[in-house]
Amino acid sequence: MKRRDFLKRAGQGSVALASAPALAHVLSRVALGQGGTTNYHFLAFSSAGVVDAVDHTVAMVGDGHLSSGGVTGGGAFVHFDNAPPAPKPVLASGSWKAKRLISYQQFGTWGAFASGVLEMEINLVPTGGSPVPAMLTVVCNIGPAGIFVVPPSPEGYMLTIPGSLTFTPFVPPLGLTLFTVVNEHRD
Repeated sequence: MKRRDFLKRAGQGSVALASAPALAHVLSRVALGQGGTTNYHFLAFSSAGVVDAVDHTVAMVGDGHLSSGGVTGGGAFVHFDNAPPAPKPVLASGSWKAKRLISYQQFGTWGAFASGVLEMEINLVPTGGSPVPAMLTVVCNIGPAGIFVVPPSPEGYMLTIPGSLTFTPFVPPLGLTLFTVVNEHRD
């Protein structure tokens, strides 16, 4: 069910649609402004399409935390040519690290999970190479709860390497993204 249909059925109609961005801003401030920490987790594939007969695809995994103080975390990536048969040729692989939080908008929670959009600056660190600055946007929709980001975006991540390629989620998505709002506290 699409968000618009869900809201209409819930009796909220266009008033809720018009107020959704403002509500998301308030929810994100509540989630991060009171010392709370939100966690992000993802394993997904994105594509930059075919350029010079190479079908540029990236498999990426990441985990970390974000708070009003910024973002931490990182993961790994494999950039490969998706055109030939398996095994696909690896063009680059390595790790990545979160550098700076650009923004985070939370659109609602469902139990321990949150729907949202995280934007951050990262460094891609190819094995044997120098760090490459990039922008990473992670999107999480929670379909079973009917909570979707506004404006609508597919589940997954967008990776932009300035002056090079922009990788966007497959449609339908290939992978999973998730924000969690529960953190273990031990005495």
